[in-house]
Amino acid sequence: LHSFPTRRSSDLGMEVIRSYNAKAIELCLPDITIYLRVDAKTSINRRLSASEPDRIERETVRFFERTQEGFDRLANEDQERYLSIDASQAIPQVLEDVSRKLPEYLFRKGFWL
Repeated sequence: LHSFPTRRSSDLGMEVIRSYNAKAIELCLPDITIYLRVDAKTSINRRLSASEPDRIERETVRFFERTQEGFDRLANEDQERYLSIDASQAIPQVLEDVSRKLPEYLFRKGFWL
């Protein structure tokens, strides 16, 4: 287990997040990260319609916007490892896009299906 300093999640900057992430994954990066890209308001609305919000889900919209901006930066900085999917579409379309784009991505990377 890793011990991280206690801070409000809204206070974290990109370098702190990268540092925490590096400790958590022990510098073992996945071959692919599927990034379901969706704006903060759509994400919040979808999540809140499912169940009671937890501690993180009670954060402000600005927190989620900053989180989205951070993931957008990570995906843009490492496009070889991130497969970005437009998740603002209807959920069945998101599933269809993942089902179509993931095999294409894996084939390009040399993972034959």
